[in-house]
Amino acid sequence: MRCLGAAAVLLGLLGGALATEVICYWASWTSYRTGNGKVTVDDLDPSKCSIYIYAFATLDENTLTMKPFDTSLDIDKKGYEKFVAMKKRNSRLRTLLALGGYNDSGPKYSSMLSSASKRARFVRRAVAFLREHGFDGLDLDYEYPTAA
Repeated sequence: MRCLGAAAVLLGLLGGALATEVICYWASWTSYRTGNGKVTVDDLDPSKCSIYIYAFATLDENTLTMKPFDTSLDIDKKGYEKFVAMKKRNSRLRTLLALGGYNDSGPKYSSMLSSASKRARFVRRAVAFLREHGFDGLDLDYEYPTAA
């Protein structure tokens, strides 16, 4: 039942994505690589995807709200701004921000999800964070659930 609920939420978020949707995922840390492995926002082609996901933001352990994972790249070097600006080159593109991932999942997510009030606070602040930075939605990549 839990998987069915998650699938329904994802379909709702994507507006009932068609079979022709192409979802692309950009791992922001690739901009620190050298040589052929280096991929910056400027290297991304927004015409190839209908949805582009920026990985990752992180969950603040104290406030249980979203924050940039790499402030230098995401904010100072305008990673978020450049990423959502791809919509100027593809007006049908939707940009999502991924939260979590392998390195960020764990007990703090279980704590945030453990009560209705914590979830509501998270959602309010997540929506504000996404709007502030111009993203169209959230990809919650919560791995390795644990008991709160």
